[in-house]
Amino acid sequence: MVRCVYFPYPTPRVTDETRNAISGYEPRYAWFFDDIRKDIEEFASARRISRAQALSEATGQPLADRQYPMYFTGDLDAQFVLVHLNPKQADDAAETVFPVRTFEQYFDVHRNWGARMYGSDGYRKFKSRFDRKQVRFVRPFNVIDFGPDDSEDGLLRNLERVVDNKLQLELVPYGSDTFNAKAFAVAGVKAHFQRVLRVIAATNRKYVLFCGAVFGPLIGDSVTKTHRFNLKRKDGALERASSEFSNLSIPYEGRRIPAGWCRSWARQGIPMESYAGEVVNRYGSD
Repeated sequence: MVRCVYFPYPTPRVTDETRNAISGYEPRYAWFFDDIRKDIEEFASARRISRAQALSEATGQPLADRQYPMYFTGDLDAQFVLVHLNPKQADDAAETVFPVRTFEQYFDVHRNWGARMYGSDGYRKFKSRFDRKQVRFVRPFNVIDFGPDDSEDGLLRNLERVVDNKLQLELVPYGSDTFNAKAFAVAGVKAHFQRVLRVIAATNRKYVLFCGAVFGPLIGDSVTKTHRFNLKRKDGALERASSEFSNLSIPYEGRRIPAGWCRSWARQGIPMESYAGEVVNRYGSD
């Protein structure tokens, strides 16, 4: 999950480049943009998101309805897609003061999230452990041109690349500190799942990965094969604990979406590059 930290600078700007990017994506994602726009415009005027309130009441989960939602970060057309549960956010988080008031500003921020955080003109002071974990995980797939990260500048450039050159989707775009798996039975959560699938199906993808065992209630019936293995630690020894990865074939509007379920993604202390290597070797192996 991405931690929702919004900084007051650099101020989001809507340039011709931003408008052209939106226009380029629009034939495939106009419906998605309209969905996001509803939340952004409501929050800008009322300082609260009613859909977050309604889902919180339906699930019994405390979701952030006074914060900007996080539907995606990165390139909507990316061949590599990671799906996470929802943004990590303290339940008592104060209302955000980030100056986003239009969809165009929101798009500019989230399409270029990595550049805003780690780029030469960005914030550059907050190096997310989560994003470092993503670099270690994504590197073995050879879908992003990473450079060496043995210097401060190299690390920042790789952090920028891993955020902006893939697509990350949040199942539920509203933040929370925890999210009980029982909430997946609620129709509203299933509707969010259909939104995620529709985005994924909008263009060809090379890798689609659901991260975390928590997705079981939604994708468990789509498992075609499960792999269990012991990963190598940095010292070359095998871990005692086994890790899991499952191949998926998810039904969607008369077709099936091939994907993978990284069930061990959130396991504490997992050697992430070793895990990614096993996933690469087994993706599509069913």
